Amino acid sequence: MKDPQIINITCAPTPFVTQPKFAEMTGIPESSIEKMIKNSVLPTIPKDHVKGRVLIDMVETYRRIEAGQLVLVPLK
Repeated sequence: MKDPQIINITCAPTPFVTQPKFAEMTGIPESSIEKMIKNSVLPTIPKDHVKGRVLIDMVETYRRIEAGQLVLVPLK
């Protein structure tokens, strides 16, 4: 009998997070995160309402990091 094949899949614990949660996860200040969002560095989920929360698309963020298209550093 063959040993079972092991497949490792790394994915975001959730498909999207709020700015405060992203700051907590990365250690990047919220002010830098806001600048990264305004400069289209961080991908976001389209808001349902005008006053809705901005949600960071973690699936796309991880994809960009893996592809070498995104390096997370605080912006001044």
